[in-house]
Amino acid sequence: MSQPILVIGANGNVGGAVVTQLADAGHAVRAAARRPDSLDTPTSVSTIRLDYDDPASFAPALTDVQAVFAVAPPLDAHADKRMRPFLEAIRDHGTPRLVLLTAIGADDPDAGALYRLEHIAADFDIPRTVLRPNWFMDNFYPGYLYGTIKDQGAFYLPTDNAASALIAVDDIAACAVAALTADTADNRAYDLTGPEGLDHHQVARTLSELGGRNIRYVAVDEAAARAGMEGMDESAIDYMIDLYRRFRAGYAAEVKSGVRDLLGRDPIDFRTWAEARAEAFQA
Repeated sequence: MSQPILVIGANGNVGGAVVTQLADAGHAVRAAARRPDSLDTPTSVSTIRLDYDDPASFAPALTDVQAVFAVAPPLDAHADKRMRPFLEAIRDHGTPRLVLLTAIGADDPDAGALYRLEHIAADFDIPRTVLRPNWFMDNFYPGYLYGTIKDQGAFYLPTDNAASALIAVDDIAACAVAALTADTADNRAYDLTGPEGLDHHQVARTLSELGGRNIRYVAVDEAAARAGMEGMDESAIDYMIDLYRRFRAGYAAEVKSGVRDLLGRDPIDFRTWAEARAEAFQA
């Protein structure tokens, strides 16, 4: 059997999709999480514990792997510091390839931790491919916006009328699989977007049409957004507020070629994604 591909964050939206797509294609997969007993993976997939805050977990996870898919800790303004020891372990282990998931705009120094994280991987000269996905279509289902869509027929965001070239998680995962299974790492970064920039009023109209009911986008200010995130760690709230500011500034609106460059096809559009999930948006 071939050496496994290590997938970190296998309990997340993208990591879980990467595990499934790799397993479905017949690749050996080692799924990693802080609590591997919580993972729901195909029977062919092995699981292992990996915790960025516990260096003792690194070597067992990295042993004999042919590639690593790694994702930064979500909403963490210090993700670069937390991941640096793990990237050192990848370098020292001589791991053949890293596919690192950051986010759209991570090439901007103002992006903070993700910008620094990409540069750590480059400074360590790790063979790598960096994927920078835009905002997820899947935020609307089953993600964090779905609760109020289901219960109130509305979603609330501090994004004004700014547009985003939303991308489907399945397309992000497909790009990761392509990079993980390529002959060599190309040491490139790919901006991953959908095929069109949509503002949230347009998103709401599509969801309304497919759901057969009125679904509204309500633009809110930062104070209301902060109130809606009450209970989250304060640094995570600050992180999200900064992302929304960058969203309003238009950084998420531009359509990029990364999906086509990696997959040789266009990404799916929002309507196609939503049609496959239309039942979820019905009353």
